[in-house]
Amino acid sequence: MNPVIQAQHLQQANKARKTKATKTKKAAKNTSIKDSLSNLEEAVSSKGFEDVTYDPQLDMIEARVAAAKKKPIKDPLIYDPYSYSNMTASGIYDYGLRIKVGARNKIIQDDRFTYFTLIESIIMGIILAEKLPSGALTLSLGTKKISQKAQTIESHLGFYKGTRCLLKYCLLYDIAKTTYTLYEFKTKTPIGYLKMTLVGKSCIVEEINGTFEGFDIHIDPVWDKKDKRKINYQTLKIGNRTLDLTSTSKTHRKGMWVGPSHTPPLYFESLFESRKTKKDHIVTEKKITIGKRKLTLTLKFFDDHFPEPYDINGKLWDC
Repeated sequence: MNPVIQAQHLQQANKARKTKATKTKKAAKNTSIKDSLSNLEEAVSSKGFEDVTYDPQLDMIEARVAAAKKKPIKDPLIYDPYSYSNMTASGIYDYGLRIKVGARNKIIQDDRFTYFTLIESIIMGIILAEKLPSGALTLSLGTKKISQKAQTIESHLGFYKGTRCLLKYCLLYDIAKTTYTLYEFKTKTPIGYLKMTLVGKSCIVEEINGTFEGFDIHIDPVWDKKDKRKINYQTLKIGNRTLDLTSTSKTHRKGMWVGPSHTPPLYFESLFESRKTKKDHIVTEKKITIGKRKLTLTLKFFDDHFPEPYDINGKLWDC
């Protein structure tokens, strides 16, 4: 046989053997993966868990990032103080903001989206510590990065006077540990650590404890025993001030920030409304009075196993 032809036959035979070996190896690998998954499903099922192929936290954080990257809608939801029957009675009616009738969606009653969130406690702590100048300011929080490998959600919180940034922070949420580590944005210096205790299938917040910028934070929402979507009252402690926040109605909470005996208490009032804007998306509008300052917040939530908003926009000004 011609040496060239003989070499070609040998090359083809070797290639055929390698292809067969590769297919056999892949088949064995696939069988091994299927067996492993089967064993995992059996083990998990025996412990009483369901739907082992779906992890709501990891699946929803992908949607969280996708939503964070989307361009804002042409007619965004804006808080309408005149839509509340008790607004005039409370004296809080001069914010001058409106919501277009066509943009309104169904109002929902679910305190998972109206409770005093961890992010709000940080904002409130900064206000109480008088770290911000007087006058009209804006603030924003946005989801910036998701790492499924590390199981973390990174958000940035900033405070602005016009276009000038006054304060900015990086917040890193550990999904497995349900903790936030906070950093000063420019220096990356750690300045806070907060632990959330989550309970139930809906992962509602039972308690939040930690520190931020040298002051303690404690949040304790007391949920109704019969209705796990309703809060009876909340106890909050930020630094040396404590607030017992009672629910006067489905859209209204108020209380007093009480500090040391030599400091006068600060009046606190919150009016709020939550709407479902599309599948799994909730927008909560809050109008807050704290002492001599006013604060409006637009908080965007996913209806998933993560209790904090993925996006916030707000305005702060003096009374």
